[in-house]
Amino acid sequence: MAIINALQIVSVTDPGRIRGHNEDCVESRPEMGVVVLADGMGGYNAGEVASGMATSLIAAGLANGWTRAALKKLDREQASAFSQQLLQAEVSKANSAIFEAAQKDSQCAGMGTTLVACLFYDNFLTVGHIGDSRLYRMPMRWNRSPVTTRCCRSRSIQGLLPKKMRVLPITKIW
Repeated sequence: MAIINALQIVSVTDPGRIRGHNEDCVESRPEMGVVVLADGMGGYNAGEVASGMATSLIAAGLANGWTRAALKKLDREQASAFSQQLLQAEVSKANSAIFEAAQKDSQCAGMGTTLVACLFYDNFLTVGHIGDSRLYRMPMRWNRSPVTTRCCRSRSIQGLLPKKMRVLPITKIW
């Protein structure tokens, strides 16, 4: 069965209650099992530029490397290892491109983004995760409401704090 027939991809973005604009960017390519979500870092220059660059560069890089021809000669374990290597390489390339763009353009200085990148294949999922954007799993269950399960922990400073300390919002880090 083709991945596009076995997978439903839904994406939702929201600027939240504090900001007037949305720095989220999502690119999905269901025919390949690829979804990339990035959320530009609010309060910094050009977060929407960083998130747009991340999603487009990573999705394009995965499209070039994650091909039927490349996968045809791999068994499941080899494909899993390849997906990890490819995703890591494409995230690294996007990171370098975003950093270089920030260095060249003063209006983009300091720009950055969070990231969740997913590659679905042969009943496995490879996830690249940076920052506090999250991935949720929502399996459809016959005649019952779906249950949403968070698949990754926040990699923000607040997400790494002990649970007792998380109730205090972090507004500035010096």
